[in-house]
Amino acid sequence: MFLPACENCLTPSRELFCGPCRELLEFKNVCISCGHYSLVGLTQCIGCRNKSWAWDDLYSSFFFTEGVCRWMSDIKEGGRPERWRELRKDWIPKFSQLPEAIVFVPADPSSFRRRLYDPGEALAEHLARRLRLPVLNVFRREIFLSSQKQLSRQDRLQYFRETLKLQPLTQRFTCLLLVDDVMTTGASLTHCSELLRAVSERVVVYSVARTLATKPLI
Repeated sequence: MFLPACENCLTPSRELFCGPCRELLEFKNVCISCGHYSLVGLTQCIGCRNKSWAWDDLYSSFFFTEGVCRWMSDIKEGGRPERWRELRKDWIPKFSQLPEAIVFVPADPSSFRRRLYDPGEALAEHLARRLRLPVLNVFRREIFLSSQKQLSRQDRLQYFRETLKLQPLTQRFTCLLLVDDVMTTGASLTHCSELLRAVSERVVVYSVARTLATKPLI
């Protein structure tokens, strides 16, 4: 018989992350915009506070560490979208304005065919049940057979501008919540937020995890 274990430290735990790991993994004291360490209690570094961003508010729950990566890998590559249910409601940030609906960054069609489902859509549906909001599929994504891993932020932005479009919408919104599993350079979330500006007064972004930056965003 296997006992449930913390995904991060692998000690017995009924939760996804045990109490000590939850404190360790909580996204704090790091600039949410650039991913660099910030002053204690500040969500943005001074440099990023003076910049304009595509979104109005940006939130994240965890640092993207080995334990978080292992959990997400099981969801995405292990074919277990039900594991998004392990993301508790009290681990989801309190948004400054309640969104009207949730939208998600869609998977590349080639990844969708390989996995037979879209992890981003599964995440959005889980959050929708938690927050009692509808999910809208508003983006159209084309196949682009090139890995993003070695691309710079500017190249990633260009990649998304070429392959990801907003579907025609007649409805306008006051506030939309854009969700994704991991934020690295922020290129996909930036492009999606820019597109959503055409149909929503405010765009709030939530990524479950955020990477620590290795170099400044420019």
